[in-house]
Amino acid sequence: MHEKDKGITGRGRTTRPFQKMMDQRENHEDSMLALLQKTKPKKRTSFGESVHTKNTPHDLIQNWSPLHKHPCVTAKGKENEEVQFVLGRRPRRRRVSTGLSWDSLPDELLLGIFSCLALQDLLGTSRVCKRWHRLAFDESLWHSVDLVGKAQVDTALQQVLPAGVLGLRCPRSCIGEPSFANAQCLRVQHMDLSSCTVSTPVLDDILSRCQQLQDLSLEGLELSDSILQSLSQNPELVRLNLCGCSGLSPQSLSQMLRCCVRLKELNVSWCDFDSSHVKAIVDNIPSSVSQLNISGYRQNLAMEDVKALVARCPNLTHLDLSDSIHVTASILSSDPPLNIWHSDPPASSPLSSPLTSTGI
Repeated sequence: MHEKDKGITGRGRTTRPFQKMMDQRENHEDSMLALLQKTKPKKRTSFGESVHTKNTPHDLIQNWSPLHKHPCVTAKGKENEEVQFVLGRRPRRRRVSTGLSWDSLPDELLLGIFSCLALQDLLGTSRVCKRWHRLAFDESLWHSVDLVGKAQVDTALQQVLPAGVLGLRCPRSCIGEPSFANAQCLRVQHMDLSSCTVSTPVLDDILSRCQQLQDLSLEGLELSDSILQSLSQNPELVRLNLCGCSGLSPQSLSQMLRCCVRLKELNVSWCDFDSSHVKAIVDNIPSSVSQLNISGYRQNLAMEDVKALVARCPNLTHLDLSDSIHVTASILSSDPPLNIWHSDPPASSPLSSPLTSTGI
């Protein structure tokens, strides 16, 4: 019994260490399993999943992260399978060259075409390109411009006058305030501004730029001494119509007549003149005058003045003394004989034709 109990006791003593070893083995396996689980690679998460974790600082990411473009999500389906979107441009249609271009035409041919255009169309062609602008304002196209009765011609004047126009007719027109780029002299030789609506300073500005005038009509306008001084700068002046003008002094009238030595036709009828103005005309009229209209002065024109005019102007052939009550028939015996009118001359008379606004 004692040995049996001793064996059992020994067996029990040997059982306890074995159990302990089994427990340690199980613990070791558990620790190894745990270690393997820890060292196992974690599954990568997308940026969107990591952002939505609990400890992510959303405010900081939104403030410091750049804006990202969200991809366009298209619906999955058969119609969207293997579909490629290509951005392209429609090819330009090639122009068929006919072998003839406006750019290939010489300037002489274009000037010939432009010469057939009306004034408004010619001004329109000047806006096409730089070359056409240069050709449209060529001096060969601007011999004469007719702006009779136009409402506003200031814009047209500031374009055509610097272009070198030689003849300008704009009677009964309204001239505003044309502005010229510089103080260049104008090439105009024939100008008719009869009965225009124009201020005295504007008229003075235009005439001060003219030094080649040959024919000039200022009928019915308000003038000034400065305007007559500007007329004195035109020694080639042949015809001058000052019918019905006012605002002139005898001194400026005398100076103008002394400077215009080639004057042949002069109309100073029905002006705001007194006896001193008539005296200035008689004493300073050029000897080259062949046609003179000095009607409308009644008592201011004496018989002695008429005799002085006839003696001073040996080439005088036409003389209008209408409404002059002191003129007698003795003047008819002058040599050479004169065509003299004591009343309004007929429309077909040689004096009225070149001296009125229609004859210039």
